[in-house]
Parts: sequence; structure tokens; C-alpha cells
Amino acid sequence: MVTARHDASAPDAPPPPASLRPYLKFAKFPERAMMAVISSLNSDEEFRRRVVEVLKKPEDLDEPSRLFLLRPDGWKEELSALAEVQAEDSERRDKKSAEVDARRKLAGLETALEKSRSELAESRVRADVAERELADVSSELGQMKAAAVLLSEELDEATGERQQAVRQLKTSEALATARLAKIRALEASVRSASARAGTDPSGDSGNAPGTDELGGRAAELAARESEVELAEKLLNRLSGAITGVLSELESLGPPVAPATTRPAVSSHRRALRLGRGVPDDSRQGLADLLDHEPMCVFVDGYNVSKSAWPQLSIADQRDQLIAMLGRMKSRTSADVHLVFDGDSTGARPNVSVPYPVRVHFTEDGVEADDRILEFLDDLDARTPALVISSDRRVRDGSRERGANVISSRVLIEFCRRG
Repeated sequence: MVTARHDASAPDAPPPPASLRPYLKFAKFPERAMMAVISSLNSDEEFRRRVVEVLKKPEDLDEPSRLFLLRPDGWKEELSALAEVQAEDSERRDKKSAEVDARRKLAGLETALEKSRSELAESRVRADVAERELADVSSELGQMKAAAVLLSEELDEATGERQQAVRQLKTSEALATARLAKIRALEASVRSASARAGTDPSGDSGNAPGTDELGGRAAELAARESEVELAEKLLNRLSGAITGVLSELESLGPPVAPATTRPAVSSHRRALRLGRGVPDDSRQGLADLLDHEPMCVFVDGYNVSKSAWPQLSIADQRDQLIAMLGRMKSRTSADVHLVFDGDSTGARPNVSVPYPVRVHFTEDGVEADDRILEFLDDLDARTPALVISSDRRVRDGSRERGANVISSRVLIEFCRRG
């Protein structure tokens, strides 16, 4: 290309071959340019001669180039022989390079194979360990299943014993309550007779009519006072025993057979859901809640009595409400608590009828509303609770504590309609 460029720039030089003209200004020559140079040197003898003249020492060329440019006798045969030798050399170099690559790949494969064998051995060891652990777990699972069967049987037995104990305790409580009611009826009868005779059963009656009879009843009443106190203590102890036994038996866990009415044990009480289509604040809703076992009922005393008997005195309202709740209590196993505000001194007002339900009077300055909410806070969260009141603060506070709420109006209608 140097000779072709010189011929193209020199005015007295012959023109370069036409096939080389497109490549004269190229800095790098593509393969087609080299093919054009070989073709020009092969076909243009004059151009080939000028190229040889430019070369100062043609003998310094490699043998193939020298033969191609100078073209001595027999140059084609010699050039062919050289080409065959170079092809063989190239083939040997390619084979050697391929052999080196193959050996390198083989070494890599052997290393990978050794690593795989090592990993396979480790995997087998882990598989053996896992198989032994699985066998141990299967054995433990079988033991646990057998223990579960035994526990289920023991739980069934404990559940039966619990039910029997509860029945016995409730029977004892009913007997104690009946005895206390009789004693209180006697007390009320004596007080009523004293009021009619115009004298105090414990005071000096003089020679008033009926003195002997009243004195006898007063003596009987005095003799029964200790029995009243003893009966009240016995009733409280029985109630505490029932609660303690139920708590202890509940720690054994729920019965194996699913209980459809017992709520799930939780650290927070949740209100019971009534049947489909039954309104919460309705007579049917109250009936369903009273049928639930267990159930603890708290009644806002004066809130109910003032709605039911506004024309009566406070004392008469209490008597009427206690009697009404007593009739309701006879048809349900629910634990009924009736909460009244105490009098101005915090004393317990007199009630002239027996107590068929548990009656509470608050201390001076404490409202029944607050006492009911305190009862809910102290009650075991696993025990469903029902609060009966129309007071908004009591109703809202009870709902926040997970209790069901029924209005005073619904209770009155429920009891009056039977």
C-alpha cells in the first residue's frame, strides 16, 4: 500500500492499480483490502516490480513473501510446500492448545467431582442424623399420643367428679339458703308482731296484750340469732368453696367433648352471642342468658325498683324487687347479685323478707354503679356476666368489661309476664 500511495501522489509515477484506490486513505486495512493487494500483486507484474524496487533488502522477507514477489523458477511448488508445512504447524499448535484446554477442563472437572463426592458424603451423614431424629420424634409422638389418651380418660373422670361436686355444693347451698330464709321469715314475723303490739321484742313489754307470746318469740329470735350468723357464714363458705372447686377443676383444661355453651378461656371477658334473630335487649335474650351455665347476674337495685314501683317507699321497693328476683332465681341456676346504695351512714338497711338472692349494700359515699363495675373487675374473666340496668354509665362500663347488658324495663316485663 506504501507503493500504491506513492504512485497516487507522485505526478511522474504510473497510477496505482484501480482495485487499491478505495483503500489508499485507510489507516487500518480490512480483510477485503488485503485480498485486493494480493490480487493486484498477482495480476499486475509492473506494480509487483515497483514494490520489489522499494524494498531495500528483499532477502529479509520471509520465505513465502519472497517467493510470491520475486517468483523464481519453481516458486509455486515451493510456496505450496511451505503452505502445507505452515498448515501442519498450525494444526499441531491447535491440537496442542486444545489438549492444554482439555487437560485444564479435566482438572476442573476432577476438582468439582471431588467436591461433589465430599458434599454427598456430608449429605449422607446429615440424612442419617435426620433419619435417627425422625425415629426419635416418631417414638416421642407415639408416647405423647398414648399420654393424651390417658389424659383424656383422666379428664373425663375429673369432669364427672367436677359435675358431681358442683351438684353437691349447689344442693348444700340451696339447703343453707332455705334454712336462712326460714330464720329470716321468723325474724320478720316477730318484728311484725312487735310492731302490731307496739313493743320491742328485746325490750320490756309490761302487761300489754300478747306479752307472753311476744316474749316467747323474742326469746326464740334471740336463740336463733347465733344460727343466723352461723348460717350466713356457712353460705359464704359454700359459695367460696364452689368458686374454689370450679377454679381448681378448670385448671385441668376443658372437657374432651366440645361444650357449645361455655365461652373460651381468655384473659378478657367477651359478651355472649345470642341466637340468630334474638335482639340483645329483649325478653328472649334475657331468657337465653339466664339459661346459660355458668352465669353471674348483677342487678342495679334502685334503678330497677324505681322503674317498677315508683309509688312505693324505698323499703317497700326493695322488698318487692327481692321477692321478684327470688321468683326468677327459682327458674334459673344463675348466680344473682342485687346491689343497692347504702343509707347515708353506710349502714345496711333492714329488709323484711328473706333473701333468695345475694343482696349487697354499698358503703357510705359509694354508688351501686361503681360497686357493680368493681364486681365485674374482680370476677373471673372465664365467667360470663350479665348486668341489668338502664343507667348509661353502668351499661357502657359493663360492655367495656365484656358483660352482656339488659335494661331494667326488659327485666320487669320478663318477671311480670313469667
